Amino acid sequence: MYQLMIVDDENIIVEGIRNSIPWSEYDVVVVATALNGIEAMQQCIAHRPDIIITDIKMPEMDGLEFIEQAKKVVPYCQIILLSAFEQFSYAQRAIELGVNSYLLKPIKPNAIIEKVCQCIRNLKETMQEAESYNFMERENHNTRRLMVGYIIGCWLTGMPVAQMRLNDAFDDAEISRRKPWYGVALFSYELPSFGKYPEQPEELLREIISAEIPLSTEHIFANHYNNALLLLYATELSPTEAQALLGSICEKIKPDIYRKFRMRLQCHTAPPTTTLEECPESYRRLVQQIPALASSKYTTQESSLLDISTIAQYRDCLLSNDYKRAMQILDSDVYQRLCQTGTSFEVVQFVYHQLLSTVLWIMLDRDIALEAMFLNTNPHHRISQHVTLESLHQWFLSIQSRIFTLLENRNQSIDQHIIQEACHYIALKASRVVSLGEVSAHVSLSPSYFSKLFKKEMGIPFIEYIKNERMERAKHLILHTNRRVYEISAELGYQSVQYFTRLFRESTGLTPLEFRQQNKV
Repeated sequence: MYQLMIVDDENIIVEGIRNSIPWSEYDVVVVATALNGIEAMQQCIAHRPDIIITDIKMPEMDGLEFIEQAKKVVPYCQIILLSAFEQFSYAQRAIELGVNSYLLKPIKPNAIIEKVCQCIRNLKETMQEAESYNFMERENHNTRRLMVGYIIGCWLTGMPVAQMRLNDAFDDAEISRRKPWYGVALFSYELPSFGKYPEQPEELLREIISAEIPLSTEHIFANHYNNALLLLYATELSPTEAQALLGSICEKIKPDIYRKFRMRLQCHTAPPTTTLEECPESYRRLVQQIPALASSKYTTQESSLLDISTIAQYRDCLLSNDYKRAMQILDSDVYQRLCQTGTSFEVVQFVYHQLLSTVLWIMLDRDIALEAMFLNTNPHHRISQHVTLESLHQWFLSIQSRIFTLLENRNQSIDQHIIQEACHYIALKASRVVSLGEVSAHVSLSPSYFSKLFKKEMGIPFIEYIKNERMERAKHLILHTNRRVYEISAELGYQSVQYFTRLFRESTGLTPLEFRQQNKV
């Protein structure tokens, strides 16, 4: 029920409002009354009401001062203000304080009921907005966690990842680079051949294992699709202690896991290393020691059916809204190829995991919430619900159709932001030559797509922009330093002074020395 407090310096009014209305019929209960502002403030702190009906004119602390203080305690509380006559100066201040309704005395019960019911509607809307906001926050957190796991999983398993994205992933995962030891571990599980088991076993195990890992050991679960959880961790424990800890966690939880879900759990660990950069090699050696994983067709990059260039092309199609080309990739490079090779459905699922991760990656970049397409579910788990290539492919086509619709209105502003970031990066690297490949990698786009996007947004080709920026840098160095022309030429990456001089003259109409002489202050 909604809690109501009544405040007025006339007790007859307080009792009249309390007793003349059957409050329970409106899902309201009167939890407190007060005859002045100070008493009202004490009751407000004690009961934290949802709705307050208060007079303006009261001894010791007037209604407006009370409202100002009460809003600090119950900021979402609805306020109905009472007054014996229209006082516009009070009304203006009341609006500033967030008062919801204003009633003139004498007050009729029906008028109070109407105002209280409106307050209840306001409270319900506020609660719905808060729940929606909290849901969005949870889903955005889940999306980012999913993508962080995907990025780190790609890196650990040998797939190329842009350094900027990898650094961001480590920051999001709160994996410190100051720990003395870094390690990887695989928690593999075997599902029962019959009977019920959890719909999302990875999530269940993730939560159980995380709860057992000490807070001092930073960790993140990376994406892995072979009935195993891939764990990356940073710790101050010695290598022996770290491996023993993970082994003991597995031994502790696996009896309950088997008893409740008939799932068999095993832990495989590699000796920790002193740097994060050594972890992919640790993972590779660890996999080779596990027969079930070492024999899998998709644990090594070399045997992947869906190579990196295909993923990059597909991502570029999504970013540029090239629906026709995206359909061609899915049909010829993915679906037809999988049909022709007759590969196992386990590998088929892995291919679609990669494609789905690409879609989620773009959703994260474009700030599109996960629930916009998948509601309150982990989309990777939807893949496991399909048992044929045909049904899985059709499901993914529907995902692609929706992502195109969502991206259509977002790409323009995002593209501008990408090019702004690229230009900022070029300016930071002004003291050396930057290539198209380097800048496109910095913004995580393929060189071909970035080149087209850059020309569309800037109006000139990337090469011409770089040339103009180098000329501007040259002008600055000529005017503000005493360096010789050949030194400036070398700093800007020109191997020939003559070539630099020719380009400078084409840009300014003067040689470098003439430019310096003419613009001397």
